[in-house]
Amino acid sequence: MVDGAVVDAARVGLWVMPDNQSHGMLEDFLAAMADTAHPELMVESESAISNIESKGLQQYTPRHRPKAKIHTYLAWQKDPGSTLPQAIQKHYLDVSSENARPFVSWISRLFWEKQAN
Repeated sequence: MVDGAVVDAARVGLWVMPDNQSHGMLEDFLAAMADTAHPELMVESESAISNIESKGLQQYTPRHRPKAKIHTYLAWQKDPGSTLPQAIQKHYLDVSSENARPFVSWISRLFWEKQAN
């Protein structure tokens, strides 16, 4: 294709993690879904990582604290070691939560709603 390609109808979406409003990363967003799925376990996850931090034992940077928290939570599930997509499939994360609703709606609009011609 010497002249290149022209795409007349490209559909592109943009979502900035965690919630299109706050500073953070994917794990901050997922922690909010875990909080509604099993809030008591998220409290214990927070307690565990706070405990190791108070002793100076953590190896992660402060920036990666949300990763430590969500993966601690996932390590205590029925099937420890699940990946983040598996955690959604296994309902360890509540995609129907109020926190997830705007993201799920956006995904639906982006990929499944018919485009207007």
